[in-house]
Amino acid sequence: MLLDQRNCPQSPSSLSPDLAHEAHQVNERLRKEEKLAYHILLPRFLFQFLIGIHLCLFRIAFRDDDPTARLCIDPSTPISSTDDGNTNKQIPAPRIPGRFLENPPIFYGTALIRYLIWLWNLRLSYPTEDILQLADDISAAFRHILYHPTLAVAFDSVWKTYVVIPAGTIFGARNSPSFYMEAGEARAHLAMHMPNAAAIPLEDLATKIVSPPRPSPATAATFAQAIADSQHSGIARPHGNDPERRLPSFVDNSASAHTRQHIRMCINLSVWAARQLFGFPHEAPSRPPCVNPTKWLTLVKFILKFLGFLIDTCRMLVIWPLNKRDKLAKLLDTLSLKQSTPAVGSSPRQLARILGLLRHGTFVAPLGILQTLQLQFRLNDLVSKACGAPQQQQRWWGSRRLHRPDIIMRDLASLWATLDQDLYNPRWCRLIGLLIPRDPTAH
Repeated sequence: MLLDQRNCPQSPSSLSPDLAHEAHQVNERLRKEEKLAYHILLPRFLFQFLIGIHLCLFRIAFRDDDPTARLCIDPSTPISSTDDGNTNKQIPAPRIPGRFLENPPIFYGTALIRYLIWLWNLRLSYPTEDILQLADDISAAFRHILYHPTLAVAFDSVWKTYVVIPAGTIFGARNSPSFYMEAGEARAHLAMHMPNAAAIPLEDLATKIVSPPRPSPATAATFAQAIADSQHSGIARPHGNDPERRLPSFVDNSASAHTRQHIRMCINLSVWAARQLFGFPHEAPSRPPCVNPTKWLTLVKFILKFLGFLIDTCRMLVIWPLNKRDKLAKLLDTLSLKQSTPAVGSSPRQLARILGLLRHGTFVAPLGILQTLQLQFRLNDLVSKACGAPQQQQRWWGSRRLHRPDIIMRDLASLWATLDQDLYNPRWCRLIGLLIPRDPTAH
């Protein structure tokens, strides 16, 4: 669903058939997203007169079974083998010496591990107290970071009669997370290190927080415990009015966790710090606030879904959710594993989807990697031998039928048998203490 916009005619009829078929939905989506975005719309013919312009591909995409179109302004895809207008090629890759200001280093890839380390140290300091959690996200995060006008034209796109210039950064540019995370990390730093935090007035969202019933003493006595070592000794100032806090952020997603006594203060600081960096609701009443109240979860929990995993602070477990397991089971069902004579062959795309989803789950289930190694090696070998033009390779991914040896099918059948509805199935859970860096207990 692409539109060649670097050499496009001015007529809206130049839309590809697929994009034209979804034009009404695209219009509706654009209308909704304009409430969050900051765009300058100009008559389409003016793109020929804008100095330094790089027109990006305009795409729509559908995720899983969601019928709602997602809009993508893609600065990373060349239109042809001779195309030098790929915007991302003009931006240096991360960590190139001497060019940090153009693409600052980012660290959100460790957010989940940092959060688990924080929970481990909370449990060390509060062995019998319940640890409560809440996740939040910044609404339309990238669009809060504005482009300089001379840079904005590098991310233009065209839709029908308009050339669209983004005033706020887009998702998909090589430096989008880098620029955003300077503000995102500043928010986390402010929330963690603000002195005398208890004296900050409660934000409206923090007043709505509801806690679950307290666990009984008998239940608290069963809480899984953490073990101290040279790397983990608990949190700072655990018994004062201003204990240590952490707010690990994965781009726009953050999670707060603390004891029942302090969780409201931590959440209040998270909201307050976000508004300090991205603006208070009264400053832009026509747009949703940076922490959108329509998406705000008021109930703090012992079990939180964060970055695709369930985290249980009573059992100190990380769990691969049931919906992910169901999705993997459905993908494996397409291989006819239960039939005595399974269907011949699978497409490379079908096998790659299985491997991709499973790789996510193997964060807590290393056995899954072992059971798919043969499949991974076979797919890698076939992909390395695939040849031809990009269009031929695209057809190859969807139409080529790959033979599946019996040893691979046995491994996948064994894997499929573990995908039950037991949330705490030990094959799909792992103790936090086995996921974070710790001193060895044996040599």
